[in-house]
Amino acid sequence: INLQKKYANYYDKINKIFVTKRNEVIQSQPIDVASHIKKVISDIPWTLAIYKKNPNGDWVKESDFLRLAPPTNL
Repeated sequence: INLQKKYANYYDKINKIFVTKRNEVIQSQPIDVASHIKKVISDIPWTLAIYKKNPNGDWVKESDFLRLAPPTNL
């Protein structure tokens, strides 16, 4: 019984550490979808390109129209 109590206390300690770290991650990230999308778009460089659909139904890139830095004022 003492050994089981020791293991229970050990796993309780690990679980508390996990819950604390999980809450830190959840609270550090924006909750609303708009803020999350804005962060993703602003962190990734992107390209405006022209695509053409071929007879097989696949989209093929024709050319890069404009290379843009990440937008800063969304």
